[in-house]
This record gives sequence, C-alpha cells and structure tokens, in this order.
Amino acid sequence: QGDEIKIIFISVKGEYIEFIVEDKGTKGNMTAAEMNRLLSERMGPTYEQKLGVRGRGLPQIVAGWTDEVEYTDVKPSGLRVRVRKYVIMAPEKKLALK
Repeated sequence: QGDEIKIIFISVKGEYIEFIVEDKGTKGNMTAAEMNRLLSERMGPTYEQKLGVRGRGLPQIVAGWTDEVEYTDVKPSGLRVRVRKYVIMAPEKKLALK
C-alpha cells in the first residue's frame, strides 16, 4: 500500500517507441549496476546453452526485443528501466501511423 510505479510511453512517429518504468523500491532491491551485470550474463551464448529457452528471465526477453535498455538507480532504493525500439521501415513499406 502506498507504493507508486510510474509508467511512461513515448512514441516519435516513424522513429521509435520508448517505455520507462520506475519504482521507489524497497531495501534489498537490485541496483542498476547489478541489473546490467545480470543482463550481460544472461545475454551470453553459454547462459542459454545451460538453461535452454526457459529460465532466462524478463530482462533478457526485453533486451532481445529492444534496441536499447538502460537501468538507472532511483533514490532511496528504486530502479528505473528505459527500453527503446526503433521503428525504421523501408520507404516503400511505410505504413500510415495515426
């Protein structure tokens, strides 16, 4: 109760979509540095060979789908994750975005 989670969606037509999720966290949460280390480990080819498709975790799934992933610490013990996916299409295949 009383927890706040911010979710921001940004769309720049024809360029990218971006999601930012932020919370204040609780004591003992992972830091941005720890999340980056975990992501690096899970993106390595040997990690998937050990565990197969299951057990890779949300960070690896998100990183595989996006072009940019950034973790930032939020005081006192929270975390902000920003993911961006570029939407670049060949000119003849561009769709009308509204």
